[in-house]
Amino acid sequence: HEPLRHDHGDLTGVVRDSAGAPLAATRVRVLEAHREYVTHEDGQFSFGELPAGRYTVEVRRLGYVGESQVVAVSRGQATRLVVVLRPSA
Repeated sequence: HEPLRHDHGDLTGVVRDSAGAPLAATRVRVLEAHREYVTHEDGQFSFGELPAGRYTVEVRRLGYVGESQVVAVSRGQATRLVVVLRPSA
């Protein structure tokens, strides 16, 4: 892993259900960066080398209520999110 450029940061995290189990096959999008990631079995996602700033993170999975969060990515830092999705009715 290369060191971060001084004006960039990482955004990582995990998607879980309301019981705390990781959710695979969940789409995580960073809208302003036009980047998307689909979680693996462990529910983890990672966006490296995002320019420092504020981003809208949208999390969607079939059968669950979607979530959107605004997060700040800081220079030279890794921002970590834990997103909990509730089953849709």
